[in-house]
Amino acid sequence: MRRLLLLIAAAPRSLRAAPTRRQAAPGLMPSFLLQTGSIPLNGVEGRIDHFGFDATRQRLFVAALGNDTVEVVDLRVGRVIQQIKKLRAPQDIGFAPKSDRVAVANDEDGSVRLYEGTSLHQTAKVALKDDADNVRYDSTSDH
Repeated sequence: MRRLLLLIAAAPRSLRAAPTRRQAAPGLMPSFLLQTGSIPLNGVEGRIDHFGFDATRQRLFVAALGNDTVEVVDLRVGRVIQQIKKLRAPQDIGFAPKSDRVAVANDEDGSVRLYEGTSLHQTAKVALKDDADNVRYDSTSDH
């Protein structure tokens, strides 16, 4: 089982005294990052890749590449509330708030799958070449 660490950035007291990555001891987080909790990702094994975020519903989409799933985490309650299953090595997730759509790029079959934002039912599948890896959202065009 994997755990998702929740971190917040704390403003340093003085910009001159701000720690750098090199100043942090090996294995420790810099002092401007604070762990505020963790969320268990039950049943998730293997590699986790990129994340997507739905600010309105406070949902975090986690690409569980090793499980062929996207874990949907409700950050208000601190737990996984849904899974998108039967993916093919999901690598990146994008959320388009205006159109309320989720896009998931899949490495193994080179597809991008689109989901309706509320129900997370698949609405389309676009076949691209192998290794679909990145999803980008342009807020000016909502694409």
